[in-house]
Amino acid sequence: MSLLYKNILFSKKIILLQSYLQIINFKELLSSGKITYRDLTQTLILSHHIKDSYYLKTKKLLKKLNIKNKSIHCRTNTQIKMIYFSLKIRSFFFNKFDLIITGNMNSYLDREFIKLSKKSIVLDDGTNIFDYIFKKSSLPKCKVFSNFEPSFFKRHDYWPNNYFFLKKKLKKLSGFSNDIYFIGSPFVEIFNVKKDNYLKLLERTFAYLRSKNKIFYVPHPKEETLYLKKYFKDLKILKINDPIELYLLNKRKYPKLVASFGSTAMITLKKISNKFNLINLEEKNTLKGNFNKDRKKRINRYIKKIGIKTKKI
Repeated sequence: MSLLYKNILFSKKIILLQSYLQIINFKELLSSGKITYRDLTQTLILSHHIKDSYYLKTKKLLKKLNIKNKSIHCRTNTQIKMIYFSLKIRSFFFNKFDLIITGNMNSYLDREFIKLSKKSIVLDDGTNIFDYIFKKSSLPKCKVFSNFEPSFFKRHDYWPNNYFFLKKKLKKLSGFSNDIYFIGSPFVEIFNVKKDNYLKLLERTFAYLRSKNKIFYVPHPKEETLYLKKYFKDLKILKINDPIELYLLNKRKYPKLVASFGSTAMITLKKISNKFNLINLEEKNTLKGNFNKDRKKRINRYIKKIGIKTKKI
């Protein structure tokens, strides 16, 4: 931890990454030419508020993408408090960072880093816009790197994410397989939906998607799958250490179908290639849970807007 606190107090740059997609978007930022990796080779990557198991997966992804920066994980309350304390010490001496790169404007801690920087780059991870975070925020000297339209970021400078890195992998894909992929959701783990209710929803979903081919279930990184295995004996649950977008792009063929309940991965896949056959599913009967219903509506509305088929289950 001493390396982390030393960097917070004295370094000129820090990168804050918490998820697969943020790491992918960081790779895309480097591929865009807007900033060079040479300028960031000695810059520390900080991950906070994620589980140890997920952090280990993100480290593997960094290595796979040839991102060699040192990475540090902070999860305990004591460690997070020390980060805040270190930032306060730095602010007392009016010593600002030259650059902060972050993937999460929803994070209060990330915004504290941005406030203490001369320049910041936000890697929009596909969820911030649906919370209207960019419309509410007026952080100075903040550039947004995103695949969403510039109209979402009127208060900020905008750099388009054209997915140069991921689109290069399209050359490897030829024709279509018979594979059907369903991207899972952390309804139970994050939104407190009862397991029985989610299982009933999945029963209807698999009945709709069912064909002679197996359905590959791709769990959300924060999703527990043990009870799914017990209930759906024949369900093929994939254990992958990559974001689903990268996993599918590393296959030889396009999948027959990719389905989900409002996963932002669908938006990414659609913007990478129109050849992906995608379907977004909506629940006929609203699941009881601590959902932000307005946010869900905004996501589904946008998914329809960009031409992804929607079906109520």
